[in-house]
Amino acid sequence: MCYRKGETMYRLSHIQIKVKSIEQGINDFEKLGFTVERGGRNSRNAFIWFEQGAFIELLEMHNCDKIFGYFFGMIYGKAMKERWKKWCQNREGLIDFAIEPSDSYKLNIDNFQIVRQEAQEMTLYPSKVITWSRRNIRGEKVCFSYLPILPSSLPFFVSSYDIPQKPNKIIHRNGAKKIRYIDLTYDKDEYAIISNIIMEDPYIRLHLGNTFRINSIGIEGLNRKLETRLLHKAKIERC
Repeated sequence: MCYRKGETMYRLSHIQIKVKSIEQGINDFEKLGFTVERGGRNSRNAFIWFEQGAFIELLEMHNCDKIFGYFFGMIYGKAMKERWKKWCQNREGLIDFAIEPSDSYKLNIDNFQIVRQEAQEMTLYPSKVITWSRRNIRGEKVCFSYLPILPSSLPFFVSSYDIPQKPNKIIHRNGAKKIRYIDLTYDKDEYAIISNIIMEDPYIRLHLGNTFRINSIGIEGLNRKLETRLLHKAKIERC
């Protein structure tokens, strides 16, 4: 598989912040000045959208949910089981991130199987493509696909929604305009892999280290310092 220098295969889609309670998470991030939209009436996730670029997903999952990972593993494969276990771990904060094809054709849910083929060619040990649906707060049925890979420290792949979810206009009281970067540390081997996947995506900052870590995210336009106690251990920087 050959790509021109400087061509981005995949780009940052969204960043997950784990919270112990989605109700508390929504409340706290609204206090911080963000506009938050719940994923559905009774869902355990919520979204902080931006008019441009990537978004933030608040996610509530618990250690007791791990049991479902074994069932998903039997259906979809080991990569799904390991990703689910990662989401269920008992800690809050920046827990995971997703990337999407920069090519609009591959991004479309109907063509997302191409992404799995590419992941196999890159020896990323993907699961089967998982297509999911939910009812959003407007009652619309929204479908999307995602693809876990191994190791689970690498990002997972996502398609576009079959009904666009990002609002055309959104205002955050704290002045937030867009996610400027996600700052990551990888060991030597995984650094080489992720570098090959994302090429030169300016929104993903990579560092060499001993182990994987999501260090921080930077948000452009913030007009105030965010109270640490409300961030659920996520590190968000003004830029």
